[in-house]
Amino acid sequence: MNAQAAETVSATTDGSVAAIANQRAAEVYGLDVLAADIEDHPENQTRFVVVGRGIPAPTGHDKTSIVCFQRSDRPGSLLAMLQEFAARRINLSKLESRPTKQSLGDYCFLIDFEGHVADELVADCLRTLSAKQAHVKYLGSYPVAGQAAHARRTAAGKAWRDASRWVEELRSEVRPAP
Repeated sequence: MNAQAAETVSATTDGSVAAIANQRAAEVYGLDVLAADIEDHPENQTRFVVVGRGIPAPTGHDKTSIVCFQRSDRPGSLLAMLQEFAARRINLSKLESRPTKQSLGDYCFLIDFEGHVADELVADCLRTLSAKQAHVKYLGSYPVAGQAAHARRTAAGKAWRDASRWVEELRSEVRPAP
């Protein structure tokens, strides 16, 4: 993915775009190295993000990241937040708690989950979380990375198109109101 990011940067004329990649990728794609040896541990496992304006279009195999700030420190507040995901069968891939440093017992929760803000269920979950459970900071929706990501996106796209056709067929049979 790092080399792909370097290739993407080399293809743009936008001077505000950068990538984290190795020296060889910089050489291959003719990029200037802005900083080297940026890891904090030699055997690190780094999670990379693209920062920019706008939200990438859904691909059918996406992830969304948010931060939820609990409204009050009370028993069950985290459970209430998590139930919004469970009720919609949205799979969480990451859940971390962090103190907000505002007051004792005041925590925020970093949550990554499957889906895109453009998905109806994800939008409904975020809307309900914000209205009933917590202050929600949206960090982004983006395509899932990894070796099987392209194949999963292709399969998800086909499944979505097939399901959409089926629903449209059903809707075409709805009789007009008398």
